Amino acid sequence: TAQQYQPTWGLKKHFEIADSAILARTYLTPLTDIETVACQLCDLAFAYYKKDQPQIALIYAEKALDRLPQSSLINMHLGDIYWATGRLREAGFQYKKALDLKDDLSPEIEQQIQQKIAQLKAP
Repeated sequence: TAQQYQPTWGLKKHFEIADSAILARTYLTPLTDIETVACQLCDLAFAYYKKDQPQIALIYAEKALDRLPQSSLINMHLGDIYWATGRLREAGFQYKKALDLKDDLSPEIEQQIQQKIAQLKAP
């Protein structure tokens, strides 16, 4: 019998990529090429964010938003990255925009965004 090959992904070694797109229900409908690239850029941005490299993450998150501005998930991640770089006003704007869009938010993620907005408003 042949042994079943279990692939190992090199990115897991260096990046902890979240299943945020699945949580946000992004992959429940077929994506266009532009949407696919935007989601991949967002995942890459989030990986750099998790590796404490927000300046690099910002580059990829802004590119993702250029391609898919109507994604609440991308807006939320960009808000997280703005927060990490000290750009709190812009972070609040992105969080509010993510809530306004509500295109691909699960209730859990929507609640997380509301908590982040509340933290920004707290003294």
